[in-house]
Amino acid sequence: MGGFKNLQLNQILSQFVLDKIKSTLLICSKAMVSESISSSRFIDNHEERIRNRLYEKYLNNDEFIRKSGLDLQGLQFTIEAPHNYDDQTDTYVGRIDIKVTNVNIFKSNNLYYTIECKRIDGHADLNKKYVTEGIARFVCPPLKYSSCLGKNIMFGFVVKSINLIDNCKNIDGIQQLELKDYVLDGFKMIDNSDPDYCLYLSEYKTVELHHMFFDFSSIIKAS
Repeated sequence: MGGFKNLQLNQILSQFVLDKIKSTLLICSKAMVSESISSSRFIDNHEERIRNRLYEKYLNNDEFIRKSGLDLQGLQFTIEAPHNYDDQTDTYVGRIDIKVTNVNIFKSNNLYYTIECKRIDGHADLNKKYVTEGIARFVCPPLKYSSCLGKNIMFGFVVKSINLIDNCKNIDGIQQLELKDYVLDGFKMIDNSDPDYCLYLSEYKTVELHHMFFDFSSIIKAS
């Protein structure tokens, strides 16, 4: 990690940044739900549109950050960030849903956290996509997303009112089947202190993933 030679200090600082990212996502998600309800401005059941509103009106909105008293402490969020440059074709292999840097601490734009966003509705189809088109991008070769800091975030946009804990057990069951060669330790509950939110941790051969699930169902337009 640029600027620091002490491994233990690096680990402490990188964990501090990760915890700050998760708390910021939670604060912004709560604000988005509250303000969307109060203004009756509901949103389509669409991953990119949920992410875009979260980013434009909260994560990257200086006025909201100032009014809410958020101290981002150097966090910088970018959506649709180009990723994995191919020198042979001068193209990028993929794009990151949300890329988070902190040049104040990491001293480099090449050190960052990746947030992969996926919709969750309690049904088997989206649960499986969360695994095969989400988690797998971090753990199955060829890796679509690198893990330069050894940890990243999966963010589940819960778009229907469901039992979050029961559904997370279902997702863990799917990954134990689909990714059995890569999973070292399945979902471990870290936080379920809020009825609209839960946080899990799981470990793989290539990365540690923090799984955030937040209930946006109250602001999703009826289909």
